[in-house]
Amino acid sequence: MADTGGSKATAVLVYTALRIAVFAAVWLTIELLTPLSGVWAIVVAILVSGAVSLLLLDRQRGRVGAAAAGFFGRLNERIEASARAEDDDGEPPAPSPAPSPGSGEGEQTAENEAVDKQ
Repeated sequence: MADTGGSKATAVLVYTALRIAVFAAVWLTIELLTPLSGVWAIVVAILVSGAVSLLLLDRQRGRVGAAAAGFFGRLNERIEASARAEDDDGEPPAPSPAPSPGSGEGEQTAENEAVDKQ
């Protein structure tokens, strides 16, 4: 089953909403149950909610990672295709190869130079 753009955006939104919910729950718990308040409660809530999210939101984080990898993979493919097309379009014509010693062209040029000197 192919992922659509909507399901990828949904994965990001769900993960973000869950992270905010975990932070809010931890912050509220710290505010109500500890003597910490204000900025210190926020700092501790950020640290604790980060650890909790690391454990509890592994599946959702994997989905967001897959969506991001797909997005950036397609972006890299487009950039590479554009670079290849640019290289093909802007390439000057290749110079003609120098005559090989046994081809006879070099001998004919030497004869022409000798005739010109006379």
